[in-house]
Amino acid sequence: MREMMKLGHMKLATERPMENQPVYYIPHHCIEKDDRVVYDASCKTDTGISLNQVQMVGPKLQKDLYETIMRFRRHKIAVYADIQKMFNQVKLDRQQWDLQRIFWRENESELLREYWLTVVIFGMASSAHLAVRSVMQAATEQEERLPEAAKAIKEDFYMDDCVTGSDSVKSAVKLAKQMNEIMIGAGFELRKWNSNNQRVRDAMQSDSEKTMLFKEEEESTILGLKWLIEEDQFTFVVKDPKWDREVTKRTISSHVAQVYDPNGYITPITIRDIKSVENFRIDRWLSTGKEVSVQLHGFADSSTQALGANVYVRVEDMKGSIKVNLLTTKSRVAPIKTVSLARLELTAAELLGRLMKQVKDTMEWQNVEEFLWTDSSVTFYWIRKEPCLLKTYVANRVASIQENTKASNWRHVNGTDNPADLLTRGITPEQLIDNEFWLHGPAWLSKSPSEWVITRIVGEPPEEAMTEVKANSITTFREPLCIGIVGTKTKVPLLDYVSQARNQTGARGC
Repeated sequence: MREMMKLGHMKLATERPMENQPVYYIPHHCIEKDDRVVYDASCKTDTGISLNQVQMVGPKLQKDLYETIMRFRRHKIAVYADIQKMFNQVKLDRQQWDLQRIFWRENESELLREYWLTVVIFGMASSAHLAVRSVMQAATEQEERLPEAAKAIKEDFYMDDCVTGSDSVKSAVKLAKQMNEIMIGAGFELRKWNSNNQRVRDAMQSDSEKTMLFKEEEESTILGLKWLIEEDQFTFVVKDPKWDREVTKRTISSHVAQVYDPNGYITPITIRDIKSVENFRIDRWLSTGKEVSVQLHGFADSSTQALGANVYVRVEDMKGSIKVNLLTTKSRVAPIKTVSLARLELTAAELLGRLMKQVKDTMEWQNVEEFLWTDSSVTFYWIRKEPCLLKTYVANRVASIQENTKASNWRHVNGTDNPADLLTRGITPEQLIDNEFWLHGPAWLSKSPSEWVITRIVGEPPEEAMTEVKANSITTFREPLCIGIVGTKTKVPLLDYVSQARNQTGARGC
């Protein structure tokens, strides 16, 4: 609190609240471990309403963390920094001070006094939006002068953490310094500068740490994605769960739900020995750059227990060297209601279609070839059909697939060459560590396209595929009923005769 007063973030309330104007006194307490103050704006007043209940949270302004991590993997030279006390750097309008009143005294011998908190504080429903919006505004005001740095500030921050980079040391240092210039100009201090390159660290004059943990709420995770900076690899840190009560399905599910793997790098593992995951490694950099060709390869698979999709980045440089790396995965538990395996395979393909579109939107690569693989011949057949010719369940998913991808980009692959199979059947942590098939896809994907193992489907469509095709009704018409005109050999349709020759008589049926 002394620091808050010293910085002008907390001021003695010299005026009483105006009559009929909203006022709120915020309960607060200190966490000695972190030497920080926690404010409880969710505490209800005598009206039964808290300040957080009447605040608007505001729209999401930044990308999700798993998107930020994917984008971070594009850069050969990585750059990291965070904003020191981001919330407290945003000043509050004077008219809002009465909503942030607190009681405080330095010790028990002093009188209890009222203070205003004059900055955005942690604990308010609107605080995150206000702080992020202020950072965005700082970038917007410098877009014309420093466009690359402004873009990085807008797109490569997750709350107060910045994970960005560039293709060379020179451009990475330039980017870091320009970002720092923008942020300092707006009153935000970037600190804890780090990089996988020593020259960048030296340029930013930072006491670098050797690891960086990606997290949302550290207290709620038993496993977090960690960046090993020197090795430039991702791994995981595991906290042993404390079994302070009877072990049940509910407690196990609770701990499994806390596993923090936003990009699905360890999705295939079972929970038998999760501590082994700390030995898992995956390269951060995807080997992408300016003078390379990039392809995206997605694989979809399903079982009766689960369905999933993988996306790999295949990079070929000017010398013909090829590298393939796992980018991201998605998985779903199969529905409890019995669904045919063919429909589950189609649902997995639809999941892949949505994931592929999200990857392309996130990575912002231009002229990237796209390949999508399924080991289901039924799914492969359905994807190439017009949705209007299929029954509702299948038609809806095929329509989604065709909206997000091109049907001509789909290929059929053997089940043994489908790495998404690991998602649907599961493996142990020991089997996942250094698993080339999982980390880099099938071996042939690292070879020339002429050597790719593509299954050619010939002959009639699978019988199961035809059960979801609508039965088309065909209407045929007989020759119209005719009559013969007396005294002639002419026959005319009855309807024509009635409309054109009503006054004629003596007609007979033919």
